[in-house]
Amino acid sequence: VNRGIILAGPPGTGKTLLIRSIIEQNPDQTVIILSPEQAAKRGMVAEVIKMASAYAPSILVLEDIDNGVGISRNLRDHPILAEFLNAMDGVSRNDGIITIASTNYLGRMDPALRDRPGRFCRVIQVPVPDQECRLRLLNNLASEFGFNLTYQERERFAKATNGLTGDWLRETARTAELIALQDDRDSIDFDDLNEAADIIHERCVAEPLGSHHHRVVG
Repeated sequence: VNRGIILAGPPGTGKTLLIRSIIEQNPDQTVIILSPEQAAKRGMVAEVIKMASAYAPSILVLEDIDNGVGISRNLRDHPILAEFLNAMDGVSRNDGIITIASTNYLGRMDPALRDRPGRFCRVIQVPVPDQECRLRLLNNLASEFGFNLTYQERERFAKATNGLTGDWLRETARTAELIALQDDRDSIDFDDLNEAADIIHERCVAEPLGSHHHRVVG
């Protein structure tokens, strides 16, 4: 039977990476990716679902669905959404299709799309990483960017970057790398990351990250 899941969470939390991982773990399945711009074209969704059914077993990926078919509007005023619902309701026709949708704003999606089991059977929240997850991400970044940090410094920095997504953590590392290069150094130290965190804070202060950032206390 057809199955659908929605990955929901703020921008930069790793939804695309998770989708990529699912695809890599299912190499024998046909993969069809539909962008929000493509999904907004009349007739495109039904055509793609028909194609996914013809090449089943298949994975149909709908990224940023809230920007395309999923925006919350009255059904009679939203022919693209109505078309998508009708296409997903064809259970026998859609046999063998796994639909993976991602959204940054679950609340924008029409309840008819996200609250009916025959369309999407599960919503998986992909939250901003907690301190333990940030420490793991920083450990990975340390190998990639050449952090010159003790374990205690990494723990302190992970605690101080509360609210940062994986994308912002990577941007912090890139900024720290530039700071080190400006000082003619090829490795990043704790002070570089500390300074980079201040810069990143200024850049993303207006972003709805869910919590405040704190400068690391040396």
